[in-house]
Amino acid sequence: MSQKSTEQLCVDDVVEIDGLKGEEPWSNKSKALFVVLMDEEVVKGNRPTTTFTKTSWNYMRSQLNASTGYNYSHHQLKNKFNKLRQIYKDFKKILSDMIENGWDPLLGTINLEEEQWNELFKVNNRAKKFRKSGYPHYEKLIRIFGDTTTTGVKLARQ
Repeated sequence: MSQKSTEQLCVDDVVEIDGLKGEEPWSNKSKALFVVLMDEEVVKGNRPTTTFTKTSWNYMRSQLNASTGYNYSHHQLKNKFNKLRQIYKDFKKILSDMIENGWDPLLGTINLEEEQWNELFKVNNRAKKFRKSGYPHYEKLIRIFGDTTTTGVKLARQ
């Protein structure tokens, strides 16, 4: 199937998101849509390795372009994908560094007292960027990146 016919098939079933047209290229709404699209592609089995199939990339790009009115390039999607993977790894590390459980999966936030935050900052200085807003996409990113990233722990050979 040619690239043109693949894109034509994708445009026919555009995901409608209210209020995306006219937003900046990677607004919170467009990032949220990208995460939803990636999650759907993972569920469909279209990420056989650490990345998506060419057809999936084309589908996600056409959906984003149609929903936002912005003309994303393949390169922009790959860069955002890699950036989201790094943020996922950072947030996962923060959750593992927490002494007490303060993760609220419904809100996507970490709820800690001032003293607990200060202790967390001592062991992980990247925690500061998540203090006020948390990471609302984390639950979906677990499915998207969970089995494709390393945690920095070396496995012993048996």
